[in-house]
Amino acid sequence: MKLLVKSDLFEVEVEGQTAQEVWQRAAFWHSLPTICPVDGSPVRFGYANRGGYDFHFLESTGARRYEFPFGTDLESKSLFPGKVTKLPDGTKKTVQKWTYWDAENEREVIVWQDGRLIVDGAQSKAQRTSEPAMQQLDAEIAAILPTQTATAREVEPGWEARWKTFDEVGLELYGPQWSQVARHNAERISDGRETDPKRLTVAQLDKMILGMRQLKSKRQPA
Repeated sequence: MKLLVKSDLFEVEVEGQTAQEVWQRAAFWHSLPTICPVDGSPVRFGYANRGGYDFHFLESTGARRYEFPFGTDLESKSLFPGKVTKLPDGTKKTVQKWTYWDAENEREVIVWQDGRLIVDGAQSKAQRTSEPAMQQLDAEIAAILPTQTATAREVEPGWEARWKTFDEVGLELYGPQWSQVARHNAERISDGRETDPKRLTVAQLDKMILGMRQLKSKRQPA
């Protein structure tokens, strides 16, 4: 059995002996993100050999390169999205994350995991503050989306219309990743007080609409 799978990133034909095999392989391709949630840029396939080891990943196409790494199944040698992480209790979990490669220290730095921007687990807050690369990352994100202290949303005149615009612009810009990006943006603009974008104020929605439109205009060819 064969099935043609298409997206903005690829067109690939999957096949298998049973419908279940074809379904699983098609689901793998459909699970791949097409937009980097850190900077909103489209992604492409990437590969690198670092220290004698092969690294396969999706990579962003913005000013800074962020990577969405793949793991390799030791038995089948097939790739899967994410990396297996050992938890404190000894169990293992597949974690999907976005990183950038710190060439100077030869390690990956995690910047996005579980639907939000984070600090790499190996770094303390003080280390992060003093690290130029992380300061630059903060500046890049802040330039796209200014922060603002959030207040509890009340029913405001024009809120429904503003929400409709916010949702339409976001969906056009981020596609299937929009719901995830919207939650992160809500948390950022509210200083961590909200993760539900529907609880934001008109003023906060206006700021995010403006930020997304500016980002969209930067992507368009001159």
